[in-house]
Amino acid sequence: MLSAFEYVVNYHIEYLCQNSLEEALQSGKLYQLPGTQNLFLSYEQKRKILENLIYGVDIDPLAIEVTKFSLLLKVLEDSSAEELDAYHARTHNRILPNLDENIKLGNSLVDSNYAHYNRAVYQSLQLMNKLRMFDWNREFTEGKFDAIIGNPPYIRVQNMVHFSENEYEYYKSEVSKYETAKSDLLDKYFLFMEKGLQLLKPKGKMGYIIPHKFMLIKSGASLRKLLSEKK
Repeated sequence: MLSAFEYVVNYHIEYLCQNSLEEALQSGKLYQLPGTQNLFLSYEQKRKILENLIYGVDIDPLAIEVTKFSLLLKVLEDSSAEELDAYHARTHNRILPNLDENIKLGNSLVDSNYAHYNRAVYQSLQLMNKLRMFDWNREFTEGKFDAIIGNPPYIRVQNMVHFSENEYEYYKSEVSKYETAKSDLLDKYFLFMEKGLQLLKPKGKMGYIIPHKFMLIKSGASLRKLLSEKK
C-alpha cells in the first residue's frame, strides 16, 4: 500500500513537471525547498491521492490499523507545520484524513453469498468473526479497479481444511463459483488470482507475488486456463 501510494505521488510530480511546472509551482501543487532542486507534491494533493485512489482490504484487524497509521505518516512526509496549518485554516478539515472508507476489514474471497451455502452462518457469531464476509460491490462504490496489487497467502489444501474447513468447503461448492477451486490440490493463491481478475476494470492491470510452480504442476491447470482465457 505504501509503495502504491508513493508510486502515484511520484507519477503526479513527474506529470506536473513535464506539462505545467510553472503553473503547479504558482498554484502550490508543487513546491521546492530553498537551496535544493527537489520538487515535492503539496500535502493537499497527496491527501487527494490517498483519499480517492488508494484502497485496501485485509482480514487481519491489526494489519488494517498498521496500514492506516503508516499511510497517514506517509501523507504527512515532507510537509511543514506551516503548510498543514494553512490547509486546516482554509478548509477546516482535520489534518489527518479518515481512511475508514479506503482501508477495510474483510475476507477478500468470501462474500455474503456464503449464506446461500450455509444458512446457519448468521446464527454463529464465532463463524461470522472467523469468515469476515466482505461484499466488494457494496463496500466500494464502483467495485472495479484500475490496478490491483498484492502478496496473497500460499495455503495448500491440507492447511485450509485444517484451519478453516467451512471456508474450504465453500470454495469447492458450486455456490462460490470459483473455477480454480475445482483443482484437486487447491492453493489459496489460485483463488486470489481469480478474484483479482474479477475485480479489474476491462483495461486494468494486476500484479501479484506468487509461486511459479502452477505453470508446471497438474493442479495448476485450472489457473493456467483462467489466465490464458482472460489474457
